[in-house]
Amino acid sequence: MLVDLHMHTVYSDGTDAVHELFQRSLDAGIKLISITDHDNIDAQATAMNCAQENELTYIPAVEIACKGPGTLDLLGYGISLTNSNLLSMLSSITRSRRERNIKLIERMKTIGVRISDKETDTLTEESNTGRLHFARLLAEKGYAASLKEAFDSFLKSGGKAYVERQKQSPEVVMETIRGAGGLSVLAHPLSLGLTSAELVRELKILIDNGLEGLEVFYKEYDKGTQEELLGIAEKLSLIPTGGSDHHGNNKPWLTPGVEMPERFVRKFLLSINSVEHWPRMR
Repeated sequence: MLVDLHMHTVYSDGTDAVHELFQRSLDAGIKLISITDHDNIDAQATAMNCAQENELTYIPAVEIACKGPGTLDLLGYGISLTNSNLLSMLSSITRSRRERNIKLIERMKTIGVRISDKETDTLTEESNTGRLHFARLLAEKGYAASLKEAFDSFLKSGGKAYVERQKQSPEVVMETIRGAGGLSVLAHPLSLGLTSAELVRELKILIDNGLEGLEVFYKEYDKGTQEELLGIAEKLSLIPTGGSDHHGNNKPWLTPGVEMPERFVRKFLLSINSVEHWPRMR
């Protein structure tokens, strides 16, 4: 079954408006979708309206960066959009990102990157500005030949302009997601940079603190990797999920839609008490 439980819009670091992402999904024949913008739920109300208008099954969600090895991002599915603790956490993360962005601009200026006052205002005032926006600016100005080079040379850990952002612990994030009625899933698990044995050990720690799912059917992973992750998920009783991590033109090779076996789609919907949507998806 073609689904996509991991996509981004202009409300974080994607380039698609919500309605554009829905149209892409409809054109691709996707049956089940979630928008998982980084650290905010600003797209969710519009997304739920679009889903109703287009008779698509939609699950509200968010992606939150956490402390941990490598890149440890948690996806929260089926969350309440009015939960006060979740809203407070997301607001705090937005403030932290804005503070990081100001420091990042100053760091870039000290190494000779020319940034205008207008660009500075845009990068510091927009609540959704992240490193991908800085990478695009660096590439457009000719300081890097590509977004990847901008990250490698300037923005990732060890880069010339890298500034660490304050992050929440995965334990606190999972507790908040659970308190908002949601399901915690580890996104793109290979991004933790661990061996298979190390990943299993890390997953066991996360499970003890509330992890319930693992992103197995991730678009950039080949079939062998997906099968290995599925084996780990089943061994640890984690719910498999899948998504493209679509970012629009920022990552044009990640088009919406991944194949996910129906039994796992049903298991996911059952886990978030949304199995009533199943007939609409058949």
